[in-house]
Amino acid sequence: MKLSIIMGVYNTEKYLSDCLKSILDQQEFTQDDFEVICVNDGSTDNSGKILEEYSKQYTSLKIINQENRGRTAALNVALSEASGKYLWTINSDDFIDTSCFKFIIDTMENNDIDCLVIERVRVPEDAKYIKKTQSYKFREGRRNTSDSSADTTHILLRKLVSENNILYEEDARNGGCDHLYLYELGKYWKKEVYTKSIHYYHRQRANSLAHIRDEKSANNRERTYRLMLEKFNSDLKECKDKKKRRNILERKGLATQSILNSYAINKSKNERVNLLEDLKKDGYYPYDFVWWNLRPKLGIKRTLMDWCMFFFPIQNYYLFYAYVVNKLKNYNSK
Repeated sequence: MKLSIIMGVYNTEKYLSDCLKSILDQQEFTQDDFEVICVNDGSTDNSGKILEEYSKQYTSLKIINQENRGRTAALNVALSEASGKYLWTINSDDFIDTSCFKFIIDTMENNDIDCLVIERVRVPEDAKYIKKTQSYKFREGRRNTSDSSADTTHILLRKLVSENNILYEEDARNGGCDHLYLYELGKYWKKEVYTKSIHYYHRQRANSLAHIRDEKSANNRERTYRLMLEKFNSDLKECKDKKKRRNILERKGLATQSILNSYAINKSKNERVNLLEDLKKDGYYPYDFVWWNLRPKLGIKRTLMDWCMFFFPIQNYYLFYAYVVNKLKNYNSK
């Protein structure tokens, strides 16, 4: 078994067929060369029926049904069943390039790569998968977008996961789970390579967890980033390498920044002031400026947001930023 695809499925009937087709349309790869492990996480729509129909046609598709426990729990169940040499996490509402498996495996084996990072392309919610034969050429490059930090853009040597007992943190919610997962794996891979040759198409859904901005989501995000901060602090106590410490400190600053931004959007002034005091007490604030966050991103909106957030370690600036954000939020809601 060369490749294991793992996927958590929850109420994505509208997009699931596109996702499965893009995976199962792979050329130059037999059904015995790869497996697709789909954990149906208590879906209440027709996602389960769609999976069953595809499993009748494709022996490489394996289905596990469970009560709803969340994405991370579903992925951990899939991880326990995976047997391929390489591992790839794919979201059930996204899709990938046609006929890319052979290129990926050949590239990783011929270049002794532990972690191959591919390009993530944002597409509209109504985007459609189109089967097309493509030729690929390996081009190693430098990452220039934060999208490449998602778990779905990383194809990994599976033994890194199994031998080091790496799992998704099930208490993490709303996006932070993949950062923690990759952070732990990054301690063990010897060769990580980024290439634009392969594309992962990430659907921009208005009602996805990543785009919901309410108090419940804000609380989930804070819990996730608090877990990250605890992990970073623990590692800093044992890390002696100057370069690695710098990396952990930057991650620590970005996690704190994410909590602050969530509070700026979703919480009251008093809650924001109290948050600053809590972060100071725990030693998370103020944090060092993350200078590389000033680099322009591919999207203008993201670039401007990062530039505005750069000054968060300055308390008065942060409180003013939050004030302006809430004024704009109230104005737009009228």
